[in-house]
Amino acid sequence: MIDNYTSLFDVALPVTFYKLKTRNLTTIILLILALLTVVGIFYYDYTIRTNSSTEIKEDDIESIKQLYTNDQREEQPIQSPDESDQASDRSPDKLPQVEPKPDTNISQPEPIQSGDQLKYTAWIPSWGHTAGVASLQKQPEIFGSISPVWYSPTPDGSLDIKFPSGYKTFLQFCKDNDIRVIPSIAMFDAEVLTQILNSNTNFSRHINQIIDQVAINDFDGIDIDYEMIYLSDKDRFLTFVDELSTRLQKDNKILSITILAQWGDNVIYPSLKETRAVQELELIGKLADEVRIMTYDYTPNSSREPGPIAPIDWMENVLKYTVTKIPSEKIWLGTHLYGYEWISTGGVSATTFSDLSQLRSIEDFQVTHNYTYNEGVANYTCATDLKCTLFFQDQKGIEARRSLAEKYQIAGLAFWRLGDEADLLTPLLSD
Repeated sequence: MIDNYTSLFDVALPVTFYKLKTRNLTTIILLILALLTVVGIFYYDYTIRTNSSTEIKEDDIESIKQLYTNDQREEQPIQSPDESDQASDRSPDKLPQVEPKPDTNISQPEPIQSGDQLKYTAWIPSWGHTAGVASLQKQPEIFGSISPVWYSPTPDGSLDIKFPSGYKTFLQFCKDNDIRVIPSIAMFDAEVLTQILNSNTNFSRHINQIIDQVAINDFDGIDIDYEMIYLSDKDRFLTFVDELSTRLQKDNKILSITILAQWGDNVIYPSLKETRAVQELELIGKLADEVRIMTYDYTPNSSREPGPIAPIDWMENVLKYTVTKIPSEKIWLGTHLYGYEWISTGGVSATTFSDLSQLRSIEDFQVTHNYTYNEGVANYTCATDLKCTLFFQDQKGIEARRSLAEKYQIAGLAFWRLGDEADLLTPLLSD
């Protein structure tokens, strides 16, 4: 093709000069430039065409790479509804819908590694100490550890201690039954925490008092449950976790960190966005011995419409994401033992599994296990002309969550809260 272009140039130029020999030199120069332009265009076209096949192949390779990348992406998890703005959209027919699955599809655990066994722990709040201890004494063989909620921080970094009556007897019972005691420090006020973190004196006092309480009472460790943290305090909070971890490790004690549920890198979370941003999973996973995820209150008690407390597919999305950030053997799946009762007029109240025995006496009480969410659901008349909907944990739900924990080979389940759950945990006695 280049030879053709060259011949055209060789022939056309003399002919043109002959015809235009009487014209002035300027016209001749312009015509030569025009011919050179035409030849250049043909040559450029030829070059592009000869290289086009290579460019197409490179594009194909890039497309294949992109396709492979897309195939590796996780499914988009269900996002929790906003506790305020989206609460009106929480009617049962607007809840996340997935096809109901029988037990065999919900719980197909992968084999647990040799020598590993799922473990169980639970929180016992100070206000529910009596009921919690009674439950523990009935079934001590279930639990490898227990977390009484006995502490809360104050602005100057000291600890507000809430030891219940008879707590030493409780500690002795745990020791006699080989149950580790890992008390929880609970905090729900970001303003209190910022005063601790941003004062060197308060910061040091806080860590020292935690270490002292663990040593004085011979606890096996401590659980940090700080649920409201300013984003501006992120670096100081993570420094606190780092220093506390180092101090506890020297004493051969356990550091547990309780965190909010996260299920994606780019999820716009409906509440406590700053706290979730502070709780950097990979770093916390390196510093803590145990990480407990609060995988409950998907539909909070502030919602005006009833909904599942912890739908099983949402819990799996949380686990699927978290195991990519934190070693699975450190992860504990938070599991609720309570229920929420929604009244048609808008009121919401917390219930326990023990409350079901009284509710069953209601004439139109209808209860079923919802396999979509793997929770119990009941509908009934709770007062004159008032209808109630109850979402609650049941034994099938416990079994499904145990199977989910086994599937991802995590450490175990962490129950909120122990007490008044009747025979709800009976399925775990077979472990």
